[in-house]
Amino acid sequence: YLETTAGMVNSWYHAGNPARNPELSVLADDPALRRARLVLTRGVAIVLRNGLELLGLAAPQRME
Repeated sequence: YLETTAGMVNSWYHAGNPARNPELSVLADDPALRRARLVLTRGVAIVLRNGLELLGLAAPQRME
């Protein structure tokens, strides 16, 4: 579940590259849509972090 969820969000994030497809960008021009997408990404981050903690794994704060 965690791997599938992370993969889906990663695909959406990369598909929303403003240079390629600005309609899918997390940072949409419409403030309400931008806020909703940021809340969604925050929620997914919480789910992934909690799931990894249940498995005894640590989630990185930042990918480099």
